Amino acid sequence: MKYVFLFLACFAILPAKSQSAQVNRHRFNFGVAAGAGYLIQQIPGETAPRKKIEPSFPNIQLGWMVSPKLSVTVLLPGTLYKNTWNGRPRDRGFEGIVPSVQYWVTDKWWIGGGVGVGLDAPAFYDIKNEDERVFHFGYSGVLTSGYEFWQSGRFTMDARFRMHYNNVPVPGGRQSGLSANALLGVSWW
Repeated sequence: MKYVFLFLACFAILPAKSQSAQVNRHRFNFGVAAGAGYLIQQIPGETAPRKKIEPSFPNIQLGWMVSPKLSVTVLLPGTLYKNTWNGRPRDRGFEGIVPSVQYWVTDKWWIGGGVGVGLDAPAFYDIKNEDERVFHFGYSGVLTSGYEFWQSGRFTMDARFRMHYNNVPVPGGRQSGLSANALLGVSWW
């Protein structure tokens, strides 16, 4: 029981600390996030779209602050899903490599978006042989927003919402999808 109180006390202290902390946003930045999302996919050969809640990771962000409120970034969004290719069910990634911009509307709230390369890729941990190492490339778009609920020096924690669209050619046609994700993230500046 004392661990529950300790855990709650930590979260009670974090917002109080973040009120007085100044974030040192400059130069290079790196962020990661994980969460879950509602994925809607139109798979070639299937009449109805698939709709399912799926885990969303890895979500990586690399960027450079070009002004005190603007960062040019490369987003690597990812949502996992299951598909049957090569004769067995397997995990695949609904992913992208997306150049984007991120703008701080206030000291804690930011918005962003970009367009780039969409990927349908095998999950690295689910590859059993070389025939399964097949990647499909198309186009992708991302709209995102976040609120930094904890800030300290060169470190922030935030809650993010992201919409990610992919359209990639796969065997049998084009696969398109839209993922709406709720994420928790950390960033270093």
